Amino acid sequence: MAGSFFDAYDDALMKVETEALQAGPAKRSQLTPLGHVNAAASVEIRPTDSSMDRLLADNYPERPVFLAGVTSAEESYRRNSSQPLPIDKKPQQRPEKQRHSRELIIKSLLPGAPRTATKTPQRKQQPVWNTQSKIPRYPHLRDTTQAKRQPPPSEVHLKIEPNADLIWNAGFQTAFPLLKIDEFAGIPEQFTGQAGRDRDLVMGLDFGTSSVKLVLGDRGAGKAYAVPFVEATGVNAYLLPSRVFETNGIFSLSQGATVHRDLKLRFLAKSFDGNLQEVLVGFLGLVIRRCRAWLFREHTDTFANRNLLWKLVLGRAVDRAMNDEVGKVMGRILVAAWAVAGEAGVISRNACAEALLSIRGKSQFNSETLEVSVVPELAAQIYGFVMSRQFDAKAKNFYLFVDVGAGTVDVSLFQVKSTDMGTWDFSLFTSVVEPNGVINLHRARLEWWRQEFEKRVGDTGGSLIKKLQDIHNPTEQTLPIPEHYDGYFRGVKAEFFGDAVSPDDHFYLDRLVSQVRGQGIHRPVYSRIVGRVDVANLPFFLCGGGSRLPLYKNLSNALHRAPEFQWLQAHRRELGVPNDLVAPGLPQADYDRLSVAYGLSFVDVGNFAVAKAMPKMNQKSQVNWRSRYQDKDQC
Repeated sequence: MAGSFFDAYDDALMKVETEALQAGPAKRSQLTPLGHVNAAASVEIRPTDSSMDRLLADNYPERPVFLAGVTSAEESYRRNSSQPLPIDKKPQQRPEKQRHSRELIIKSLLPGAPRTATKTPQRKQQPVWNTQSKIPRYPHLRDTTQAKRQPPPSEVHLKIEPNADLIWNAGFQTAFPLLKIDEFAGIPEQFTGQAGRDRDLVMGLDFGTSSVKLVLGDRGAGKAYAVPFVEATGVNAYLLPSRVFETNGIFSLSQGATVHRDLKLRFLAKSFDGNLQEVLVGFLGLVIRRCRAWLFREHTDTFANRNLLWKLVLGRAVDRAMNDEVGKVMGRILVAAWAVAGEAGVISRNACAEALLSIRGKSQFNSETLEVSVVPELAAQIYGFVMSRQFDAKAKNFYLFVDVGAGTVDVSLFQVKSTDMGTWDFSLFTSVVEPNGVINLHRARLEWWRQEFEKRVGDTGGSLIKKLQDIHNPTEQTLPIPEHYDGYFRGVKAEFFGDAVSPDDHFYLDRLVSQVRGQGIHRPVYSRIVGRVDVANLPFFLCGGGSRLPLYKNLSNALHRAPEFQWLQAHRRELGVPNDLVAPGLPQADYDRLSVAYGLSFVDVGNFAVAKAMPKMNQKSQVNWRSRYQDKDQC
């Protein structure tokens, strides 16, 4: 491209110089001298070769001469700049149409050419990138130094109206009255009259946190009788509140100066407390009296002229049933209670203390008239199911059992098998007992409300705190707790911001689901105690009084294809009412409240073993098939 440029340049300059030589002196004066710069207009520069320069120098000695290109012209111009030549007239410019097509004019190469200031186009200002509101399209180009957006703070806002008040009633002030019966009629162990043939009679005692349930099992006749305690309808008739009154050292189930509550939870916390043991002996002694008095009144025709062989069976949580020391303490309490129940007169604290002292140090509590045993509640609870038509003895029979009581939640993963001896063997894979029952949910809610009220200084919040104390401690309430945490008050509303959650959500996720799904299923699977294939389609039972609350019912969703447990498909099964249970007015939906007591009156537990972790399978040695392969070329 450079060669074509200078060729065109030389051709155009040659043409101009030739015209100047042919024009003559007259015309030459009108031409603009080469190399001169007119201040009013730009000068056209046409470089030429050295021969043409010599020619011009001979004809125009007074003119500046281009020696060799632009450089020599500039130097010549600088030498003669002090002797400007007169210009008669401006050079005539040819019309645009007469210019040679190869003519190339560059007007800004001479040193004296005027410089026109050109405006540099301003660069468009780039918008400032907002790193907080926009995210780069490509993750690897993100600014690692940008500040992360902070989540909103966790806060709870309470709106308390002036008329806010406590509206929930525990129900123990208006508890159902006791069934009218002569307790002293239950002092003797046998019917009056001549005793005939022996008759086994089992007293299944379910000592719960909120209530006591009792079923009498007549194994000879194949029947079980639920014992009513209070004047009520439905299942409430068979629920005796777990509390006892005391006046001047005399115990009573109806009234007294001092009331002893929270009996079971206190005993589990302090099993070796002598004062508490005396209270339990008095309470259970009164229960035994009422049971025998009701039997002698209602079933005289059935058991008259029979020699009753009594057996007292108490159900306990599976994990605690393995504890020999606590089991022995509970056994001594049962024997002492049976003893004071058979003594004439009222049941006093002194009589309870003497009964405990008389059996202290004994390891065997059975006698000719009484047999005492403590068995796992799990075996009793499942008994009604394994005896029903729903149970397939040829199946694997892996089950998950969740018993929601007032104080605790018992979770057991087990396998059950029937034996040729008519007993039931249980292989327990895991058993977890945690204080996540209804009463503890109730107390967790009240504690949360108390803390929130204390943050709000005012007369309304202070008065509500005092009312919370009245419903915090009792455990024998007859009315169910509210379905949700906000059902205790009117005129109070809580709003949650950030990561703050309600006490129900905290209790459900951090305590209940962690116990049932985490410890009850995931831990035995992870520990290789049981395989996933065994529990992939797992039947489970949700029982107990607390299972009616929506919070505990929601466990069905947590056990069926949860995000972290897609392999788990748990299916809830119901415990049907056994045909041999006599319980007038008991709805089928409420049978699970009596299922433990019913099972205790019938079940014969065979081998109750805790399963161990499965041994790791040894990796089989791989056989090198090439060592036995014969090349076909050798055939």
